Amino acid sequence: MKLTRLPLFVWAQISTSILLLIVGAPLAAAMIWSSSTASVGTQFFTTQGRPVLYQHLFWFFGHPEVYIMILPASA
Repeated sequence: MKLTRLPLFVWAQISTSILLLIVGAPLAAAMIWSSSTASVGTQFFTTQGRPVLYQHLFWFFGHPEVYIMILPASA
C-alpha cells in the first residue's frame, strides 16, 4: 500500500513512533537530571540566581512531550 493511501490512524502511529525515536535521548537526559536533583542534591533544576537556566531545562524536558501527545491526536 502506498503511503498516500494509508488511513489517518496509521499516520498518527507512524508520526508518534518517529517522534519517540527523535526525543528519546533528550527526555531520558532530562529525567536523569531531574531525579539526580531530587535524590543526590545536584543543582540542575534550581532557580537560585539562574531562572533562565531553569526555563531552558524545563522546555528541554517538557516541549517534546507535548508534541508526542498532541501532534498525533490533531492529525
